[in-house]
Amino acid sequence: MQFECNNLNGKIDTMPTKISPIQKDQFWQIIRGICILAVMLIHCSSGIAYGAGTFEFTTHLVIRQVINFPVAIFIFLSGYFVNSDKCIANPVGYIFRRVKRLVVPFLLWSVFYTGINIARNLSNG
Repeated sequence: MQFECNNLNGKIDTMPTKISPIQKDQFWQIIRGICILAVMLIHCSSGIAYGAGTFEFTTHLVIRQVINFPVAIFIFLSGYFVNSDKCIANPVGYIFRRVKRLVVPFLLWSVFYTGINIARNLSNG
């Protein structure tokens, strides 16, 4: 990418513009932060408290549709930042590392919460 600017001599030069990695990282971190806040809003809001057909319920539905964007952005970001060189060089190893990184914590937390639910159900009779 190039743009024109005036130098001290009054001449127009073209020079490449570069965005530093720190600026790029900060931009994507801000996007991530906005998405995290929107996901928190999604999880905190509940339309059940409002009767169907009321103004509040309709307002809740509209706001909910507006804040549904983060899931799509998180999917986009996960694909955008994939290191394709590692994926192409060793696809089986790449998939194994991803499975280990994502599925193992999911399974551990699932077992943990299943245990809590079983204990809660046994204590309630």
